[in-house]
Amino acid sequence: MDDIELSQFYGVIEKECRKLRELLSNENKLEKEAFLNSLNIIESTLSKISALKTNDLNFKSRHLSLQTDISNLRTFLQKEHLYGQEYIKRQVQYLADKLDALLVRIKPKGFLSRLNEFMAKHPQFSENWAVAMVYLGAMEVALNRFFEKFDINLNELGVQKHGVYDYTFADKYFGFVRYLNHHNIHIPKLEMELPKIFYSIRNKVVHEGYSPSDRDLEFIVEYCERVVGLIENAERRLKEG
Repeated sequence: MDDIELSQFYGVIEKECRKLRELLSNENKLEKEAFLNSLNIIESTLSKISALKTNDLNFKSRHLSLQTDISNLRTFLQKEHLYGQEYIKRQVQYLADKLDALLVRIKPKGFLSRLNEFMAKHPQFSENWAVAMVYLGAMEVALNRFFEKFDINLNELGVQKHGVYDYTFADKYFGFVRYLNHHNIHIPKLEMELPKIFYSIRNKVVHEGYSPSDRDLEFIVEYCERVVGLIENAERRLKEG
């Protein structure tokens, strides 16, 4: 859990650090409020990381130094008339460089950490969206592998193609059910026709980046697990003859 949280915090600091550099590029005006907002987010996130790294003395010392830099920068921004824009910009650049150096040291490893960094940088792709994509992807892969394993030709099964260039998932699932019926394997009515709402939610998640509600996510997980289990059970029965 610590690694997942750390990767989320890492993504937040990286995003705010990038924002600081973008604000520096504005030659006409020092956007004081935007700078102060980023400093607040960075300071708060560093404190959360510190709570996770209770035994990391190196991080503790760096954190203390950054706290001082952030505090000083707040003072400079509030007294811009005394310090001047150029001096403040140099201090912001200095802070951004120190944060970049810190990020190199604390960057989490592993794919899940990278996924959390991605979601932190691009909040339109939520945790619910990522979980839904994993389940929906696994279900579709399981179905495709089933077709490959048993050399199934959807055209020979009389399945119509509703996609522009290929069969849709609904087409493939219909072909799967028809193939099983041809081999005297009859599945429960509940699984024979997936609800239209399932296809609607699936298409929104996969093609539109829809972040499902907790209720929709439970619905996706339930049906994906049910379909994958159905496919695996059908494979066993076909192999047993």
